Amino acid sequence: MAGYGVLALYLLAFVGALWTAVQKGCMLIAYHLARRGRRAGDARPRSPAEWPFVTVQLPVYNDGPVVSRVLKAACAFDYPADRLEVQVLDDSTDGTTATIAQAVAARASEGHRVAHIRRASRAGFKAGALNHGLRSARGSLIAIFDTDYVPPPEFLLRVVPHFENPRVGLVQTRCDYLNRESSWVTRVQATFLDGQTEIEHRVHAASDRLLFQFNGTGGVWRRATIEGCGGWPEHQSAEDLNLSYIAQLAGWRCRYLPDVRTPGELTWSMRDFRRQQGRWSFLCTQSGRFVLPRLWWSGLPIWAKLDASVPLLGRWSSVFVLLLLLLWRPAWSCLEQFPVAEPVIYRLFIAAAMVGNAAVLAYFWTAQAGREQSLAARCLTTGLTVLCGIGLCVAMAASCVTAVIGRSDRMESTPKAANARGGRRSPFPAGSLAEMALAGYLLVSGFQLGLERTGWWLLFLAEGVAGLLIVSVPTLGAWVAGQRRCASAARPGPGGAKGARSHEDALCLSEPVVRPVVEPGDRPALG
Repeated sequence: MAGYGVLALYLLAFVGALWTAVQKGCMLIAYHLARRGRRAGDARPRSPAEWPFVTVQLPVYNDGPVVSRVLKAACAFDYPADRLEVQVLDDSTDGTTATIAQAVAARASEGHRVAHIRRASRAGFKAGALNHGLRSARGSLIAIFDTDYVPPPEFLLRVVPHFENPRVGLVQTRCDYLNRESSWVTRVQATFLDGQTEIEHRVHAASDRLLFQFNGTGGVWRRATIEGCGGWPEHQSAEDLNLSYIAQLAGWRCRYLPDVRTPGELTWSMRDFRRQQGRWSFLCTQSGRFVLPRLWWSGLPIWAKLDASVPLLGRWSSVFVLLLLLLWRPAWSCLEQFPVAEPVIYRLFIAAAMVGNAAVLAYFWTAQAGREQSLAARCLTTGLTVLCGIGLCVAMAASCVTAVIGRSDRMESTPKAANARGGRRSPFPAGSLAEMALAGYLLVSGFQLGLERTGWWLLFLAEGVAGLLIVSVPTLGAWVAGQRRCASAARPGPGGAKGARSHEDALCLSEPVVRPVVEPGDRPALG
């Protein structure tokens, strides 16, 4: 009976993982169909006779190195100055507040309408900060940017005219990346996100029934939409996803402008990318507990409900992938007990797995459309992206389970290039050891299988091993380098403690390498 249970669980995991691949394949087909027809939101409407008042909100939490850059960009909008204000919503707990005060004073002296807003507590996190700022905002339109994004000067001129349609409650622009070509890690991150911005957003924007997802940055909301939906949901996670769904279920429309690009900065290290994906998995899973009942009780067609459930449940594919890696050998041993059915089931599994892999590869290959790169570079990036998706299954699955059992998650912003945090050691990445142990298990069991027989199964095992090592080795290496940096900084120089080169050298930085902030002029040309 135990053998039947293992086979049933393995089959369930296989179907779950295959469901995600099929969804990406369906998105790919719909994307090509949408590209042939009218692309919603691409046409530039006529400029309004009277430009509305716009409030730009910049939520900040310990982002001192980049806050001056985004504030400068917000004040440089080519928009009537008497109809624009900027709010810096400061929830910081470090020296960022002093940096903001200095930057705000500098912009105010130039004649810009800028407000530095602080709260008594971080209740509601980003959603709470946005609601707090909304109480004193003057604008009928609310533009939101995370601190690591740099909107172009013509942003508002191209976005605001779309609100001439009274049904439009949100206009989202395409997120781009300042440091896409900095390393293979940033190229993989960009390809992950391009799948949403290039493929899925276009498909959702081209349909009147599919729900669109707000990215949390690079978008403009109608104030009446936010207030009509009860404000930003502070009691829920992933407030950007939640409010966009709630607004559309209430009858508001969303527009997507793929030709208007808002570049931002990707995290530089695999360790922080791994941490970011784990946090997003936690937030999306926790958000599903609140949004899914409302979604499935709505009047949307069943196929639209299934599609809208993907952002809320799609992260569970990591749990299915993890189960596939853990149970493949016991399931194979159980299957050998059925010599008649084994060849048929084996061929079906292999065929389905190859189709799923092909769909995922085609998805990320298409996500890079329009980028100026060689064929070899595009192939390498596509392969690395798929492998990283497999390797991240341990971190993402742990976050999904944590969200389900009701444990709280630390709401930390993912550090970017310049956001090196000092004064404390980085925690040991225990998940990397679990990933390495799983890779070792696959290697040993795969070698045993290779001695017994050969087959396509070995190819999928090699895929799993490579993905786990690609994620775990750089993560553990970054931690080791950080510890060595801490130990080196702790040792007094020739002149004693005063012999340190600077105050930063005496700190134990959580980043092994601190890179400068990427300026817009330093980035490659946007495709």
